[in-house]
Amino acid sequence: MRAFRFRLEKLLRFREHLEDLQRIEAEEQRRKLEETMGFRDRLYGIHDQIREDLSPEVGRQWKGIEQHERYRYLLRLNQECSSAGKAVQDETQELVRKRQSLIERSRDRKVLERLRDRRLEHWRADRERESQLELDEVGQTRRAGGSSESGRAALLILLLVLCLAGGVGCYLVWSGWLSGGGVPFPILRKPFDQMAQRHVEQEITRYEDQQRARRAKREERFLQAGGPEAAALAETKEDEGYRRTAQLIRQREEALKKKEEDLDSRESMLRVAEDEFKREVTRNNNLLRRIGEQLEELKAIEARRKQEMGAEREAKLTDLMESIKSMTEKGAAKLLIAVAFPNLAGGAPPALPVGQDLEGLELVVEILHRTPDRQRAAILDAMVKTNPKEAGILFDRLDNIRTGLEEDRFFEKPTGS
Repeated sequence: MRAFRFRLEKLLRFREHLEDLQRIEAEEQRRKLEETMGFRDRLYGIHDQIREDLSPEVGRQWKGIEQHERYRYLLRLNQECSSAGKAVQDETQELVRKRQSLIERSRDRKVLERLRDRRLEHWRADRERESQLELDEVGQTRRAGGSSESGRAALLILLLVLCLAGGVGCYLVWSGWLSGGGVPFPILRKPFDQMAQRHVEQEITRYEDQQRARRAKREERFLQAGGPEAAALAETKEDEGYRRTAQLIRQREEALKKKEEDLDSRESMLRVAEDEFKREVTRNNNLLRRIGEQLEELKAIEARRKQEMGAEREAKLTDLMESIKSMTEKGAAKLLIAVAFPNLAGGAPPALPVGQDLEGLELVVEILHRTPDRQRAAILDAMVKTNPKEAGILFDRLDNIRTGLEEDRFFEKPTGS
């Protein structure tokens, strides 16, 4: 009876494969979410540590530049924490979507499995029914064929008698050929010829071994007895020893020649490898020399750039000093505030400038250090009257202590989950 075959087996395997792929994707998404959450937690830990360092109780120990760098780093951490929280939300939504897709794949696979199980049950029921029918037919056949059993037994006995008669006839014919001295057919005679040839070879080998043993005993008796025969026999053995030694020497020489040829070939290969290694070393040295030359060029360019930037800064500083000398204290204060806070537009300024604005603030601090004390005091007094918050920041940069005039927005909790 034919085996069970589910027609949708390939579709079932395909759906199982899709389910496995979806499960792998869901697992990868889960690991990715765990990594993102770990990164977010590390950012929160660093953020809390920076907030604690910049708190009013601890922040007084930092100098102005160090405190400013921590403020900027804290702002950057706020942005990174928000981005990490949004990334966690996105990864969570993606994980939920992949798990829902995995549930759908599993549902499709289970539908086909239930269909296969139902068809398998039907096939088993049909098979049992067919087996029962076959058993019924066999029983009927046996009941109908009981009368033919005696005929089959007689036929079997007749075949056995014929086989025995054929075997006896073959034995008699073969015995007649052997007693007559030969087999008339070459095909039948060939195995016996081979057996006879092997027997003759064995007898010849046995005879040679016996003769060799007898000759060895006879030579031993001659040597023990002494006389000219013993001397001749000794010379013969000595000559044979010389010949064997010469033969061994020739064999050793041939082996040494082969080894020498192998060594020569290996030496040539080593020379080729050494030449290749030298060429590679030369190429690497040339590459290192070119890299060094390029590094020197980059260093020269960097030095020129720094020199140009220093000259530009000095020129800008000189222009501002000349402008301040020709202006009133109030005008000089407005000019320095504009240079220190170029992004200031009417509203309340940030606690510290961000990005390249620090260059303007540092420039104003350097100008104030170069300004005479009386003029600097007058300019700072005008700054306090017109822009007290900006003046407070400048005071903080001048004496490198925290004045408390900055906005405390750096100590806020970052947004995001």
